[in-house]
Amino acid sequence: MKLPELGRLEDRAKTPLPDKFTLLSLGDKIDQLDDAYTVTMWLVEMIEHFERFDLHDVFYIVKTTEQADVSLKQGTSTTPLYLVNDYVKISIQEIRDSIRFFRIYGQCYHIQNLEWSDLFLKGSCNDGLKKKFMEYLINVPSIGKGGPLFFIVMITIITSNTEEAICTLTQKVSTFKIMSIQGKNINTAVSQLRGAYRSLMSAEKVPRDITDHLINVFHNTSVEEFNSTFKTMKDNVRIENRKYDPEDILSIAEMTYTEMVENGS
Repeated sequence: MKLPELGRLEDRAKTPLPDKFTLLSLGDKIDQLDDAYTVTMWLVEMIEHFERFDLHDVFYIVKTTEQADVSLKQGTSTTPLYLVNDYVKISIQEIRDSIRFFRIYGQCYHIQNLEWSDLFLKGSCNDGLKKKFMEYLINVPSIGKGGPLFFIVMITIITSNTEEAICTLTQKVSTFKIMSIQGKNINTAVSQLRGAYRSLMSAEKVPRDITDHLINVFHNTSVEEFNSTFKTMKDNVRIENRKYDPEDILSIAEMTYTEMVENGS
């Protein structure tokens, strides 16, 4: 790619989102699920931006081990996790090691993507959130800096809550009803619940009975055809002691609703 074209691409790749990431205080808002939904929609926009400008490769976290000579060896036992979707499963140290690996052993475009994604995310944050991130960066060596590190610190700050706020969010999930959503839109309900679930995951405060709560939410809508899927799921849990992952329940709700809409049900 010629230099003028690369410059124009860089400018577009670093152009921030129109709606800034901001500090959310879930305990001070009337509806914490709306806050969780807001975070989810921010992430959707961010993923689309990463894919549009091919920045997402450095967000697949490379697991490494440090050798005796301080070099890094790439692990081969697991498939890399995509940070944006799996941030609750990945430690900050693992992210810094992955960035270091890309900077030492990666291609030029890996380093470019680390830098461009970093600038994009910084530009997409308001001043308050950006200052909090810069406080964290003070003692981080340059070789460990990049978009993935900015992302994990940013999302941790956004979703961090007091114990009281977490309890309130848990109660919101436990008592959630589809009828509370304007237009009873299943996709909106799923997005709110997914955002809340991931916030609770990040805080390591997921209720043990979260699966039962989610199944009950989708088992008690005004559409019997939709309810039947989750009645079967509820029976499987009760009779066969079947285990369901919360993310799978949310995905099934989305797919079932989409199919019904497409079929005119």
